[in-house]
Amino acid sequence: MAQKQLSKGKEVDQTLTCKLRKFRFVRKLTQQQLAAHLKVTRQTILAIENNQYYPSLLLAFKIANYFHISLEQLFTFTEQNKAEHIDEALEFEQMVWDQLKKIHPEINWDEEARLKKQAFPNLE
Repeated sequence: MAQKQLSKGKEVDQTLTCKLRKFRFVRKLTQQQLAAHLKVTRQTILAIENNQYYPSLLLAFKIANYFHISLEQLFTFTEQNKAEHIDEALEFEQMVWDQLKKIHPEINWDEEARLKKQAFPNLE
């Protein structure tokens, strides 16, 4: 699940990802088996694995202890400024344009760029 938060006036995307499925597969456990050991429902395990539910701190420690791992190994936290997302998207867009120019040299790309600017004036 991703959350948005303001940090120093900038919008930041924060994501916490649980790697429970990976550790469960290594141990060759079903969701039901793990749920029974942790005294939760199979649906809870499913939701955690699909990053639709964050476990309580107590449950997170129980899971980590069961697999003999740290919380940092079980969860990955990422934080990225919205501006970085936009920069990455613009870089990707430029890469796509460059590839299209190589693949289709017959197209008047200057005209295409003009039409793009006309259609999306806020991108520049």
